[in-house]
Amino acid sequence: MSLSRPRVLTSVLVAGFIALIAVLILKFLQLKSKFNWSLSHLVALLRQQLFVYRDLWVRIDNPFQPPPIPETLPEQLALQLAK
Repeated sequence: MSLSRPRVLTSVLVAGFIALIAVLILKFLQLKSKFNWSLSHLVALLRQQLFVYRDLWVRIDNPFQPPPIPETLPEQLALQLAK
């Protein structure tokens, strides 16, 4: 089973357009931030903060500010291994 040339060409073009869109989004974030980010540092920050909920604009504009301390910490549930 071989792929036909138009399919391969289409998939390469789609991958190229997705990469261009990603670069455009990164350049937009870089230009809108108040901090002077290099593109590689911005990508590293976004990878690091991917699963952390923080306001992106606050984090990009002031990267050395620690996250705010919540007023109340959530109660930790007890682990019941055996009864």
